[in-house]
This record gives sequence, C-alpha cells and structure tokens, in this order.
Amino acid sequence: METAKHDGVETVERITPEERSRPVLHSALTSEQFILLTIEDDTEEASWIRMGDPQMRAISAFYPALYYHLRATRPEWYVASMLPIRFRRPTTNVVGQLGPDAFVALAKDRPRQSYDLTAGENPPAFVLEVVSPASVVRDLELKRAAYFELGVREYALVDPTGDLAQPPLQGFRREQERFVPWEPDAEGRLRSELLELWLIARGPDLRLMQLDGTWVPTYQDMRQRGVELEEAQQRVMELEAKIVQLRAEQEHGTEG
Repeated sequence: METAKHDGVETVERITPEERSRPVLHSALTSEQFILLTIEDDTEEASWIRMGDPQMRAISAFYPALYYHLRATRPEWYVASMLPIRFRRPTTNVVGQLGPDAFVALAKDRPRQSYDLTAGENPPAFVLEVVSPASVVRDLELKRAAYFELGVREYALVDPTGDLAQPPLQGFRREQERFVPWEPDAEGRLRSELLELWLIARGPDLRLMQLDGTWVPTYQDMRQRGVELEEAQQRVMELEAKIVQLRAEQEHGTEG
C-alpha cells in the first residue's frame, strides 16, 4: 500500500493491485459503513463534480452569504465550500475524500487545503449539496449514507433547476443515530437548528433567512448596499459643501 503524510499523520492513500486481490470480509459493516468504504472519491476528474451554470450560480450566491453571516454571528463555526474532506475508510487505513458544495463545522477558522478528519478535526455538522444531472443519484443516496457515517447532523440538498429532485429543497437530519427526512414547513422552508437559519429555495436561488424573518444578505445585496452607502456619503458631502457656500454668501452679504 502507498502511504503519505498530511500534517504529520501517515495515512494510506491507495491500495496496491496485490492488496485488492486479498479477500475482505464486510459482513460486520452496516450499510452506511459499506458505502463509506466503497464510495468513489470526489476528484476534479470525476464526471459528477462538473457543474452547469444553474449549480455554479446557486452555490456562488449561497456560500458568501453563509460565510459572512456566520463569521459575524457564530465565529466558532468554520465554513467552507468545495473543500475536500479527508476521512479514513471503515476497517482500513485507507483515506478517502468527499467534497461537499458547502459545509459548516465546529473548528478554527483558518486557511486549509483540505478538512482532515484523520487528523482529529470535528466532523462537519451541516452539509449542502447542489444537485446536478450527473450527481443527483450520488448526492441523494450514496452521499446521504456517507455523510451520516461521518457524523453529519444536517444534510441539505437543493436542485436549482427544479427538474432533478422533488421537492427542489430537501434534506435529512440526524435523530436518534439515524437520518430522517428533514421536514419542511408549510412554505417549503427548512429550519436549521444548528445554523439558527431558514433555508429557502427561491427559483434557482437558495436564500438564508434569520429566525426573526430578516433576510441574510447575498454578495449582490452587500455590493448594492455599498453602492448606496457611497451615494449617500456623496450626497452628504455635497450638502455640506452647499451649507458652507451658503454660510459664506450669508456672511458676505452681512458685511456688505
């Protein structure tokens, strides 16, 4: 077997052809453990990794909104997007990797090249996958089992096209050591107890709302607010200049 070190921890990266020929017993594994043992790695070359415009636009809007909101309100959470999660496959020393479209974990917010469970990182608490035609079966079935076995507590899935999954926003929650369907409210929203936020599908977009009904701003919202703030500051400066001019004219008139 081929090994490598990550952060000082030696792990098995690949099983050699000779080792693949050895018989392996899986009878003691649960179905979730067996899937985690056999699921293919998320790699850049994998066909299901490629995103179309709807999927890319959905995650590109969702991730910054979630990141900046939690950084301001819940700094104990680490928020990442498309970052490989390294894990040890059951009954082996082989390391696999999965790359969620977004995830949140109780961990220090620092730059990472991967999120390494083999090095003792806490398992992700919340995971989001944006389904595509190539990933929908993998996301709904295989990754559901894999994320459960990794310790994920809330797993949300969104279909920005509305053609691949019904309902377009759905998920699973951990209850009594099993995943159960994440029941939406009457408006189709998912309430995240972990994030203390509502997840809301609005057409092709996945939006976030605070529990008090306040929308979490998207990057576009923040940019627009920045433009509006600059415009307001410019108007204030123009008014202040006008006041100075009027006072000067008034003083000049008084002197005359």
